[in-house]
Amino acid sequence: MRHVLVLISCLGPPLSGAVLADPPGPRATPARRLPGRYLGFEPTVATSADGRVLVAAIDVRRPAGSPDESRILGWRSADGGRTWSEPDELRPRPRGGAAQGDPYLASDATGRFHLAFQEDLGPRHADGRRALFQHSDDGGATWTDARPFDGRMDKIVLAAESGGRSLVLAFTALGDRSGLRVFRSADRGTSWDELPDAGGASFRLRQPFGIATRPNGAIAVACEAQGSGTTVRLLVSGTRDGKAWSETELGHFRLRERRLDGQIPALAAWGPGVAHAVYALPDDAELTRSSLWHRTSADLATWSEPVRLSGGEGEWAGFPDAGVGASGRVHVAWMERRAGRWRVLYRGSADGGRTWTDPLPVSRPEAPTEFLTEDGFAEPGGHYMGLAEGARGAVHLAWGAGAGPAGHGEIWYATVDWPSTDP
Repeated sequence: MRHVLVLISCLGPPLSGAVLADPPGPRATPARRLPGRYLGFEPTVATSADGRVLVAAIDVRRPAGSPDESRILGWRSADGGRTWSEPDELRPRPRGGAAQGDPYLASDATGRFHLAFQEDLGPRHADGRRALFQHSDDGGATWTDARPFDGRMDKIVLAAESGGRSLVLAFTALGDRSGLRVFRSADRGTSWDELPDAGGASFRLRQPFGIATRPNGAIAVACEAQGSGTTVRLLVSGTRDGKAWSETELGHFRLRERRLDGQIPALAAWGPGVAHAVYALPDDAELTRSSLWHRTSADLATWSEPVRLSGGEGEWAGFPDAGVGASGRVHVAWMERRAGRWRVLYRGSADGGRTWTDPLPVSRPEAPTEFLTEDGFAEPGGHYMGLAEGARGAVHLAWGAGAGPAGHGEIWYATVDWPSTDP
């Protein structure tokens, strides 16, 4: 069971439709496998203005006769993604701990990289699984000691405000403190304040897959929520003052016996102007097809009519990610299944979503492997992929290409370059 929603923003008035933009459009570089020996999935991407790119993902180890173990690996590039380091552990696993997961990267205007993730302390620890935060001022080569957050938890998300000082993170609280917990830092992660509960008491499970903050202190969180029945709802919770929260449902569907792909929400940062939601919904009650939709809002409460960005008869679209960078362009990437194989596609808008480029395949490999060939890959690597705009407006994308139900396999990377606007 998965579903994807993305909230992003750019300048401009609310929009009610979208048409294809005229060429020339952006171009994708051939996809490349990130180096090293690993079984990876669920990558996240962050960039800095000086051309550095950082990718983090989960690596699974399978010791003989023992349960699987996992850790967070990081790949660094100092030249805009042309060359990459071998992967490093971003935090050593604790003694007796068996799992690290759900990495989420963000970067700010100062060039600092921030990382939030979860860590399983093992069955003997009271908290069990806890949330952690750390940062790096040298492109991910070294990291501060991790700052823990108390309480049992699941699924964490992180965002940095464009000015660089304010950070927000959220995670699902389990046990006695069940619900959605949201924290804000006004000093680049040195100290954190917990905000009032963002709601969700009526849901037995509420998982955040994206968070965003504005310079004026407003926060939005995108969640997948389940109540007592089989209906899954895609929700956006927003606050302007960090105290009172509003909630909007963008879509819902009813679960069936079969497994779903890509039904998890994600949220990207926005600036002044409208917010953009991109989300996948099944097209039919039998859950045989799904499509990607785009809507806009000026207040996170009233939304435009949905416009289809992808999907159609006999196709399944899901796992979107999105972002807006310094160029002001809106970027959307997602995975789409055709004839039993998955591929990654991209669309962008240079005018706030009024027009969109044609769908652009980005998962064509420079050198095919067992996991990714010219016709795609067998399974998505985890629940989400990563996207971020970097220096000179280049869009950096990372995704997992795997095999088997868990999707463990390889981490792949590509860039999308837009035509220069220089005279």
